[in-house]
Amino acid sequence: MSKPQKWRAGLPEIDWKDPEYIIKVHQVLNGQPVSYLNESQIDLPQTGNKTVIAKWAAHIFQQQGGYAIHPVIGAVGFDKRSAERSLGHGGFSKYKNMAFLAVKDVLEKGIIVAVDDARDNERSYFVSAPISINQVESVATVLVHKDMNIQKMYLHSVIEKENLLMPLQCRTDQMQKAPRHPTSLTSADIQNVLHIALTVNTEKHLQQTPNAHTPTKQTESLINLRDLCPREAGKKLFQVTQGALSQWDLMQRSAAAAGFKLDKAAILAVQGQHPLIIEDTLMKAVKVNVRHTQNEKTQNHSTDKSKER
Repeated sequence: MSKPQKWRAGLPEIDWKDPEYIIKVHQVLNGQPVSYLNESQIDLPQTGNKTVIAKWAAHIFQQQGGYAIHPVIGAVGFDKRSAERSLGHGGFSKYKNMAFLAVKDVLEKGIIVAVDDARDNERSYFVSAPISINQVESVATVLVHKDMNIQKMYLHSVIEKENLLMPLQCRTDQMQKAPRHPTSLTSADIQNVLHIALTVNTEKHLQQTPNAHTPTKQTESLINLRDLCPREAGKKLFQVTQGALSQWDLMQRSAAAAGFKLDKAAILAVQGQHPLIIEDTLMKAVKVNVRHTQNEKTQNHSTDKSKER
C-alpha cells in the first residue's frame, strides 16, 4: 500500500502565489487592531509563576465561552491546558500573558498566514491579527493543531509591529534566538511571513489581479445544496462554514441558488454559542423559497407548452 501523500506546508487554504490573498493578508495585518488591551484595566497576576498565569488565563477563556469559530478552521476550543501549552512554548512575557485576552478575537477576526504539516495526518494553522497592547501595535499569532480526533491551541507569539517592519537582515540575530514550536515551520519562518505580509508592495500585486471584465469565482465557490431537503442543506452549510457570520454572503448565495432562503435573525441569535446549537439552528433556518419554486414551475410549464407547439 502506497503511503498517503502528506499535506504540503503552506497549502492549500492559503496560496502565496495568489495576488488577491497576499493583498488580503496585508490588509488584515495593517488594519485596525482586533483587540485593545491596557495593562491598567487588566487584573494580570504580577508573578512569574506559570501555574498562576495558566489558571488566570483559563478563567478568561471560560468567561469567553471556551471556544472561537474561525471561518476556515471551524470551532477552536481553549482552556487551561491551552494556556499551559502556550506558556510551555516560546518566551514568557507580560505582554504575551496579556494577549491571552485577545485569543478569541485573533481566531475569529484574524487570517491564516501559514499552514504546516509537520506530522502525518495533522495540520497546523497559524492565524494572525493586529492587536494593541498599552497603545503599542503588535501582531498576535495563534497556532492551532488539528487532526481527525483532537485539536490543540497555542498562543504562538506576540511581536511588536515595529520589529516586524525592520529589514530582514536587521532581525537575523533575533530570528536565530527565536523559539522552536512543534511544527516544521519555526518562529523565524513565521516572523519572515509576517514581515513580508506587512511590507509587500500591494500595487504590484493589484496589477496581477483579474480586471473587472474577468469572470469571478463567485459562482464556482457556491456550496452545492441542490437536491437536498432544508435540514440537509442546513447541515451542509454548517459543515462548510461553521455558521460563522463572516460567511453569511456565501451561505445566502448558496441557499438562493438551490431555491432556499435563510432566517438571518435566527443565525445571528446563536453567534458565539456552542457549535451543536449553531448547527441545529442552521438546520432549522433553511426554508424553501416558495417564490423561487413557483418561478421554476412557471418556466417549466412554459417550456412544455413551447414543445407542444
